[in-house]
Amino acid sequence: MKRSFYILLAIFLIEILICPPKANADFKRELKVNNFWLKVMATGRQTEGTNRLSIAYPKVDEEYYNICHCFGLRLGVVNWQGPDSLVADPDGRRIRLAGAPFGEYQVYEAPEKMFSRPGEGGTMIRKYYRYQPPEVIVDGVPLQPPVMSGERVDAEHIKNFGKNTECTADAIVESYIGTWMGLDIHARYLVWTGKNHDDYLVYDWTFINTGNTDEDEEIELDGESLDSLYITRQAQFMPMEVDWGTNTWTDWWGVTPEQLDSMPLRAQFWYTIPIPGGAMPGTWALGLSWAQCSGEYGRGYIDESTNITCATIFAPKTSDGLHPVENQFPNNPAADDSIQPRSNSNCDCNDAPFKYHSGEHSKAEWEVVYNVMKYGQTVNPDPLYQDDMYLMQDIPASDPMHYWIGDPFPNTYHNVPSADLPGAVPTDISWYTVWHAPAQSSFGPYQLEIGDSIRLVQVLALGGLDAQTRYDVGQAWLNGTLRYDGEPNCPHKWYEHPEIWEGAPDPITDSATLAKDEWIYSVLDSVKLNALAAQWNFDNGYSAPVPPPPPELFEVASRPTHIELNWGTQSEEVSDFAGYKVYRALGNPGPAFKGGNLIGQWELIYQCGGGNPGGDVTYSGSIEHSFDDITAQRGQDYYYYIAAFDDGGETDYNGTTEPLESSIWLTRTTVSTTLNAPACEYLDSIRVVPNPFSMKAGEADLQFINTPYKLMFVNLPPECTIDIYNETGDLVKTLNHTDGSGGEAWSDATRQHYLTTNSGQMVVSGIYIAHIVTPEGESKNVKFVIVR
Repeated sequence: MKRSFYILLAIFLIEILICPPKANADFKRELKVNNFWLKVMATGRQTEGTNRLSIAYPKVDEEYYNICHCFGLRLGVVNWQGPDSLVADPDGRRIRLAGAPFGEYQVYEAPEKMFSRPGEGGTMIRKYYRYQPPEVIVDGVPLQPPVMSGERVDAEHIKNFGKNTECTADAIVESYIGTWMGLDIHARYLVWTGKNHDDYLVYDWTFINTGNTDEDEEIELDGESLDSLYITRQAQFMPMEVDWGTNTWTDWWGVTPEQLDSMPLRAQFWYTIPIPGGAMPGTWALGLSWAQCSGEYGRGYIDESTNITCATIFAPKTSDGLHPVENQFPNNPAADDSIQPRSNSNCDCNDAPFKYHSGEHSKAEWEVVYNVMKYGQTVNPDPLYQDDMYLMQDIPASDPMHYWIGDPFPNTYHNVPSADLPGAVPTDISWYTVWHAPAQSSFGPYQLEIGDSIRLVQVLALGGLDAQTRYDVGQAWLNGTLRYDGEPNCPHKWYEHPEIWEGAPDPITDSATLAKDEWIYSVLDSVKLNALAAQWNFDNGYSAPVPPPPPELFEVASRPTHIELNWGTQSEEVSDFAGYKVYRALGNPGPAFKGGNLIGQWELIYQCGGGNPGGDVTYSGSIEHSFDDITAQRGQDYYYYIAAFDDGGETDYNGTTEPLESSIWLTRTTVSTTLNAPACEYLDSIRVVPNPFSMKAGEADLQFINTPYKLMFVNLPPECTIDIYNETGDLVKTLNHTDGSGGEAWSDATRQHYLTTNSGQMVVSGIYIAHIVTPEGESKNVKFVIVR
């Protein structure tokens, strides 16, 4: 095992030397191919500042995310044999910490200062695709698609992930970093886009004791082991629109034998709770009256219902209580330790030991952090230090903490879950459980000799009600007719303490409001199922069924009588390819609530291949690569995406065999398409819109929505040449109008810059003259003004 990891280390060092990393811009990558969007940093942490934010279930506006999920990563050992600058404890044991929480401040925002060894050789991050990401073009302008910017297309690299595996991930972000304690991390983040596997992201990490504590190749701690190593994941979750997480609870699952017997899942769950006056109206609406959630906001729907979990898929056993079991890479479920994580806890996110990076800690803070990593909190049944800690016997037997800290499994330690804390309403409970406190899960202890490694695999899984259900539930709640007939889902306090509603303005305790909460909490079942699907995927060597790749090109063009769609053939390279489906949304590139109504629902309008879907869907039995949407209506904004689907021959984790489609996020158009104006034969009708053109108005979306730097020539003949001159008579731009419509745009192809000349320069403010000539030689001059 040691030899294989030295080979792996050599390969990554070669990659670093060939492609040295740049500054922070190259320190993170984005995963945006399925329903779970995440910004990944090489250090294994997702920060609340740099990432802004780690997210799930993206909304239409790609700068707005409805879930914030931040991660920190900490490492701690004792009996440290490293540099003398480290402080020894009274018994001569030397604690060493590495890593950082999700917070970041001042100069320590630089990841190299917080986590990895200094110098350019300390970090490496790569991103791999299983297939070529598609290019999406709308009216001749390439979009910045809602997917990752490309790095490498390497199906073989993904397929050969680890040993003896046929990995089917659609994309992998892979990083290699070194830490100050000589523990190097090879981190992999895997995502899939197929049904049943598009709502989670897998973290697959290998930790290797190299003994290298700085940027050069010399091994400073040759022969030294890492003693009593703990690996701690610090997570913070909150729905957006919430008053900075003030209504978030954290609960543990799988930390008792009874829980694991009923559901084989070790996980943290975050969910919202009703806090009187603590949540902004219209978010999840838990415990709030309809007047609060609709009233002045005029909403007739449940705005959000997404929930999330961080579940442990694989944590290594140890052969003697410390040393890792051999031969567990890439997959050895028999070596999985069911009692890991060994501790779970919440902590004050503003406490310096947990908010700031390890380099800012004092001796006392290092002691606190290590003991919290080990015991979950400063309650210490076997204290390493006796100064200001208190012992287990100081906790009354009636306190729920006595049980949770008192070994539900042997030698495990857990905070009291939020729902089991004393007090009936959230305001009775310690503040840290309800104010975006980080939840910590610690794995260990491990004893790593030089060359030893351990592997830790976790998954972030999520689920939520679809937009139509949220709208229907909201309408029924508004009308007082909502009912829920399933199993109870709410935390038991909902039923045991009706006073939980007290204190909220205009409290409502009617059955419709309770049913609304039951509907929202029903998503926990979906979250658990998605986490279990990830576990099944891991157990089967990451070989989940996958759909065909999307076409490498999807082009949408406005025409006077129809919307024209064309696509490529990449999807047909796989053996189980069956056909294509085209979906269309009206008014928005996906479901959204506007003016109290639900708009932007995707509908299937065309299919080629496979069986005839019937209904109003246009169908072709043969495989085509173009489609004209002749049902589009003038004046309406349309959005499209194309999906390739297969013949459904593979069996999934739930025993189903059904056709799979490529992801919507890969080909979705985010700029609207409308029917072009018809051509006009009268040159005197030609107009420039807007005139004058204002750069500031364009950036404010007062001219063309989502296309700020666009100027249109309208009422054109079917074909013509447009030569644009400045007021001194210099030719600055030539546009060839050939599509037969009555409109032609002058816009920047990237949609990011100002109008450009033939030579790529930005035009300046001034008066311009467009000389328009038809193939027959007729001409017209049109004057317009540009204001920068």
